[in-house]
Amino acid sequence: MRKRWSDFCSVFRFTFVQHIRRKGYRGGTLGGVILCFLLPVVIMAALEYLGDNTQEVSYASANLQVYVVNHSGADLDLDALAGKGGEYFDSLTFLEQGEDIEETYKKAEESADALVMTVDQEDGKYQVTVLEPEAEEKSENAENLSFFLSQEFGAAIGQEAAEAEETEEESMGIQEIMNLLLPYLNCMLLYFLLLFYGQNVGGCVILEKTSKLMDTFLISVKPEDMLAGKVLGTVCAAILQFALWTAGLLGGFAAGAAVVRWINPETDMILVLLIESLSLFSGMFSLGTVLLAVAVVMAGFLLYCALAAIGGAISSKPEDLSNANILFVLALVISFFAVLGSSGFGADIPVWLNWVPFTAVLVVPGQILIGSVNTAAGMGILAVVLAASLIVILLAGKVYSAMALYKGNLLTPGRIVKMMKENRG
Repeated sequence: MRKRWSDFCSVFRFTFVQHIRRKGYRGGTLGGVILCFLLPVVIMAALEYLGDNTQEVSYASANLQVYVVNHSGADLDLDALAGKGGEYFDSLTFLEQGEDIEETYKKAEESADALVMTVDQEDGKYQVTVLEPEAEEKSENAENLSFFLSQEFGAAIGQEAAEAEETEEESMGIQEIMNLLLPYLNCMLLYFLLLFYGQNVGGCVILEKTSKLMDTFLISVKPEDMLAGKVLGTVCAAILQFALWTAGLLGGFAAGAAVVRWINPETDMILVLLIESLSLFSGMFSLGTVLLAVAVVMAGFLLYCALAAIGGAISSKPEDLSNANILFVLALVISFFAVLGSSGFGADIPVWLNWVPFTAVLVVPGQILIGSVNTAAGMGILAVVLAASLIVILLAGKVYSAMALYKGNLLTPGRIVKMMKENRG
């Protein structure tokens, strides 16, 4: 057992080191990091510099009086609300009136700088309305006041309570969006990872078949240990490269947002506002759930790469890989449509999808993040996916051993099973 572990570690270490020492790998990794960092910065800065992303709001009145008709029964802090008006108007004054709207409206019409706003409350929610003035020259003031109230009315009723209610509603909306989108994103991520790295796994597996080292490897190292070391070494090198690219991309977006703000502090570029609103997610996710979700995705990548190893074990030469690698692509596509047909990526997800390894990697990470799957269940599902990966790797080793010296055309599954039985005997 100790020798098998030693053989596996030696193959893993050799494979991983060989990957990261290649000039193509190092150059591609460094170039990818630089490119991923610079592209968002350059594109966002260019869009801001060449475009017009400033929210221009003109305020026609320097001294605006607002007559307040309060039907809500709440004690409004109008002084606090007026204090917020300094950012929008040169002077803003709120004067609370009686409940007679018509009388208040006539009074406001007699002044050139007066408007009327009403405050109502229903089911615990406030509704603030600025009455449309008859005088056309007051229309711009009315629009500006409506915008101001939509942004700052919370100051009149207690900002903390308003923010808490808004944050709760936004969090619920974010959870629904994530529950809908994350399975698609997981599938796309796995697909592109496999498209980019799956061929490398298969090519690494059949390397000895095209050289004179086959006999030596089969005598000194068990095929299962060699396959496990090769697959895991290749997967770790791929994950390292992809993680560095992702870090460069995230850093590029953060730097791009900072550059855009430096160019135009008043920008309303959607991407910048989205990046700055990421604080909404800070209370939703813990570091442990994020790491567990990432671990499930990476375990899924290992599982599908193990299928690619079977493709490499079946192939006798590199030219056969394009046909053999359809194995992991079909498995991913079938899993995607199984999830799509069973849950629609948004309805209640059937429990069995969480425990079938090939579908679990698509739906479980998102459920872990939003809390639908607790940590204990997530750890169990991760163990199931890793166990399935190990079984597939062992199967790939059996296929590799059975077909080690086979040099013919690509075989059918039935013939491969028969060769494995004969080889075992």
